[in-house]
Amino acid sequence: MLLTNPKNIHVGIWRQIRIESARDISEGTLKVVATLRFDAKFAEESGTAKAINVQL
Repeated sequence: MLLTNPKNIHVGIWRQIRIESARDISEGTLKVVATLRFDAKFAEESGTAKAINVQL
């Protein structure tokens, strides 16, 4: 488990986002799936702590 301030996490999203949808008339549902690529980095690695053997 990594512990850090949420403002320390930088997330980048690739511009090519694909959205697909499928309608199932018999169930009355609409399924929407978004496919994208992203990456996350820590702005300051020294501001991050690693916790091990955490029991919930």
